[in-house]
Amino acid sequence: MPCAKQATGQPNCPPGVNQVRSRWLIISFLVWIAYGINNILEGAIFTSMSAASLFTVILYFCASFLCGAAVAWLFPLPDRGADFFSRTRSFFARRSSGSWVWRLLAAVFAFPLIYLAFGRLIAPLVIDYYEQGLFGLSLPGWDQILPIVAMRSILFLIACLPLLIAWQASTCRLFLTLGITLFLLVGGLNMFQAYWMPANLRIIHSLEILAGELVYSAILVVLFADRHSVKE
Repeated sequence: MPCAKQATGQPNCPPGVNQVRSRWLIISFLVWIAYGINNILEGAIFTSMSAASLFTVILYFCASFLCGAAVAWLFPLPDRGADFFSRTRSFFARRSSGSWVWRLLAAVFAFPLIYLAFGRLIAPLVIDYYEQGLFGLSLPGWDQILPIVAMRSILFLIACLPLLIAWQASTCRLFLTLGITLFLLVGGLNMFQAYWMPANLRIIHSLEILAGELVYSAILVVLFADRHSVKE
């Protein structure tokens, strides 16, 4: 949607248009990281079918960009004033530098701890599939797992922060929305369509991913959400 120009030559977009554009980019970036880049990284070490290529990264980006556009334009939210950049300044001004440092570090370390804890919990139930290389699965070593998990932790935090900044509803709704969205993007959709895998393996991994993403979402909400968010 084009915006009329002010006398200064700068575009003068209505607040609603700015909000739609912000949601478009936020959703697109989250989908690209959680579904696209995440799947590439996971597939590179946990399957024998590596999908890592520049073409795949671009393909996921284009698909995520279109998905974000569809959601933002087809399901608009009520405009509540401040644009994304104003909310970003307000978001980071709420706390001191020291407070932000420990919160960011806590979030970075939370993801690997959750990932490893739930992975260890289900390992006795699924490890045979990986050790035997069934259904295209493989079992990487810790020298592969730990760097990938660390990289994913940073990427997920960067992808989730814009959503946390822009959120204008209740923290309870933020927790559920973020947790379920991450579950679907990180592995829920993949497990649903992985018809070649046995049902018990798909169910176990789905429950593991759901529990892990809900815990991760709860931690992000506790660390970063605005306590004065709108209550619904």
